[in-house]
Amino acid sequence: MKLDKPIVQVPALLIATLLLLILYIKQPWQLYGEQAWQNPWEHNNWFLSWLTEICRSIDLHGISNVWTGLPQGFTLVFYGIWTLLRNTMAPQSFFWLAWRILIYVCEIVIISMVFCIANMLHGEDTALRVTILYGMTWSSLNWFILNPIVYDPVPLAFLLTSICFFLKKKGIFSAVLTGVGLTIKPFVAVMFLSIGAARSLTTKQKMLCLGVVAFVASGILMPFLIGNPTIFFSWYNWQAGRPPWQTAYSFALWVANVPYPIPAMDSAFMDASGVQPRSWIWSGITPQVSEMTIPVPSYSRWYATLTALLYLSLTGIFYLRREIKTEKDVVYSLLFAVSSLFLVSYGWSPQYLSWVIPLILLCFPMRGVWLLIVLEILVYLEYPIFYAPIINAVLSVNGTSVPGLIEISGYWATILLRTSLLGLLAYMSFRVCSERTTPVSVPLLGKILPSKTPSIEQPIRNKIYYMKRERYDWVEVTDKFVGIESIYHRAREKMMNRLIKKYGKNGYYLDVGCGTGLILRNLPHGTIGLDINRWALNRAKMHVSKAQLVLGDAEYMPFKEKTFSTVIFSEALEHFERESEVVKEIYNVLNKGGVVLGSVPRESFLWRLRFLSATCPHDEPFHNQFKEKRIRKIISALGPSTFEHPAFLRLLNIYFITQKPNA
Repeated sequence: MKLDKPIVQVPALLIATLLLLILYIKQPWQLYGEQAWQNPWEHNNWFLSWLTEICRSIDLHGISNVWTGLPQGFTLVFYGIWTLLRNTMAPQSFFWLAWRILIYVCEIVIISMVFCIANMLHGEDTALRVTILYGMTWSSLNWFILNPIVYDPVPLAFLLTSICFFLKKKGIFSAVLTGVGLTIKPFVAVMFLSIGAARSLTTKQKMLCLGVVAFVASGILMPFLIGNPTIFFSWYNWQAGRPPWQTAYSFALWVANVPYPIPAMDSAFMDASGVQPRSWIWSGITPQVSEMTIPVPSYSRWYATLTALLYLSLTGIFYLRREIKTEKDVVYSLLFAVSSLFLVSYGWSPQYLSWVIPLILLCFPMRGVWLLIVLEILVYLEYPIFYAPIINAVLSVNGTSVPGLIEISGYWATILLRTSLLGLLAYMSFRVCSERTTPVSVPLLGKILPSKTPSIEQPIRNKIYYMKRERYDWVEVTDKFVGIESIYHRAREKMMNRLIKKYGKNGYYLDVGCGTGLILRNLPHGTIGLDINRWALNRAKMHVSKAQLVLGDAEYMPFKEKTFSTVIFSEALEHFERESEVVKEIYNVLNKGGVVLGSVPRESFLWRLRFLSATCPHDEPFHNQFKEKRIRKIISALGPSTFEHPAFLRLLNIYFITQKPNA
């Protein structure tokens, strides 16, 4: 039985998750002092006390005069909750309950976005499966339900919603969400790579999106910067000054026997969670609230600089070698960005896995499940199994106890294995993303066909554009006013609808080159739409649920001869170099007496202004135009033809009606 079958994967992940949950709950160890399951009304934990102390300190000194271990955007979030609830009868209890509700709501948003994105990429069936698998993951259950001190669902909800809007070609909304999200956690900035490498965006559109991100982010951060610059930069200085933890950096320093920078030498690194770091085997630092009004000096540690240089190098290689041509490429680029970030970062926390899990499932919905199982087992081994006894030994009797060799070896082994797996994910996502290609240099207007007969390779190369790269939703452009082209598409839809009602025959209908369903939605129930572009058919499936959609090439139609009574061939012939092949195929599948209703662009000076269109696909290989005499000659093989000349479209299109002879 194949391992990529759902009948194998779903039970495997379910069993692994349940076993890990049972072991986790039974483990007599408290992660960061937090129990595995806690009553939402209970607030006798260091994390809630830490947050409320920060809020009280902000009340006393002002929000711009207190730095925290969290980005300024998230400081606004939890302080805003505190401001609303601080005058209640039990502010800490209500604050804690509101905190849990916020995390749960964000997780619901994440699950919804995972389904929406997977539906756009893989279809509804796979989307449902991916969503179920995501909800089953131990990391999701643990970090979002059992452990109430992790705030990563908030920025992750912003990231996935931003991805969803980006895939729907709503770049401004995506940029706004990215700008807000990166002030909550900088990981959201991985969207920069997707925007910069997107083939569907022009340079001006990319600059606009990045400008909106910068404007929104600066609008949130600027009051902090103006209010107290030294406190504003203290969060970054503190982060850059933290020693490496749970990464290859810390392993190398431990092996090299480099002395650990004792935090007691700098009061900013006094820990609030009760776990005082004393060696390279340690999970992280939570700063004391009493130190948060004191500016932190710039440390400029070498590993912070090295991380930045390595990450910029990796993203630069991606940008030079790969580009985003499809929706899947967007998610591949994000998985590469996130995996690369955690690969070269000098710090790792187990909740970072929550950023990787949805992207793995969205990129590799079949085989990615096994990667998830391995990652979750590694995180579990790293923390409850090996890390807990090490910390207990480090904390006992002023740190004189020595951890066991098995625990130390297992701890570092899991860290190195997890790092290798992140490297593998970055490599896999890099490999499957589309290669960067040089755009085809062809004129966009006027007569496009070469004077000589094109070679076999050229039609194939041009056809690849319409098969894989074209991203134009005619229905969306028509229904939502985006420019003058919206008026044009509405007019031609209305004209084709009139021809269908006047000349359409009883029987089966076929829409050749149906695209996203602009004409298809006006055809009878059960009409078949044929297109070479899978993305367009997925969009058509959303717009025209009644239609039957077929992925195929109009030059090699997958239908029996004499099947259809009416064939729609609107605004498609101009994209073919071998027009006779398409016409021959239409003739073969058309019944005797059947009709072909179509339209093509008329050779006109107006098409030379096509570049002014807001949605003009500038990288389209060619867009032919026809004189009436020429189009009559091309379609003569179908039978006698008549032409219609609507007043509004007279200078732009030629509409023809052709009937196949009965004999």
